[in-house]
Formats: sequence, structure tokens, C-alpha cells
Amino acid sequence: MEYLYFAALTAVGLSAYAHLKTSNSIGMSPDPDSLAGSLYAWFGGGLSTIVFLSLIISGFFVFSWWFPFASLAASLFLVGIIYWSIPLGPAFVYIAFPVGALLATAFLARLA
Repeated sequence: MEYLYFAALTAVGLSAYAHLKTSNSIGMSPDPDSLAGSLYAWFGGGLSTIVFLSLIISGFFVFSWWFPFASLAASLFLVGIIYWSIPLGPAFVYIAFPVGALLATAFLARLA
């Protein structure tokens, strides 16, 4: 269950980080009036942050007090390595958020 938690945290964090890095760059983000632009804004901007925070908060109730902090630090380090080594840019938002949301749902379903 720890691996599922860590994978969900990393995937959703990658989506949020890719949105943060590409939303201010000229020509990197999609057209805001298109479906791709709407999904980009929803997935990267709002929903990934909500899922990320809900994973952190639920981690404090499920695991020991130190595990969410260690997972947060390790996943942010891994997100930086992945984003630096694979130059996909905004495509990370479209790839990582659905994967992270599915992993987060599977993690929360295992709790029930």
C-alpha cells in the first residue's frame, strides 16, 4: 500500500509541476479556448493540487507520522528528475494526472 501511495503522489505531483513550469512559458501551454486548454487548466491547475493535498492529509491518518513527509520529499525529488530527463513539457499534465488519479482512487479504495 505504501508503493501505491508513493506512486500516486509522484504522478499527481508531476502533473502539478508540469503545469507550473509550462503555464507561464509562451507557446508551451495549449490554446485556452480549446478542449485541450480546458483539460490542461483543470488537470494541472486545480484538480492535481486537490488530489495531492488529499493524499498528503490521508497519509497522516493511514501511516506513521514520518511516512507522508518522507514520501513528499522523495516524490518531489523524483518529479524533478523525471521532468528534467524526459522533455515532454505540457504532455505530462495529460499523462500524469489520469494515472495519478487512478492510483489515488486505488489507494483510497484499499483503505475501505
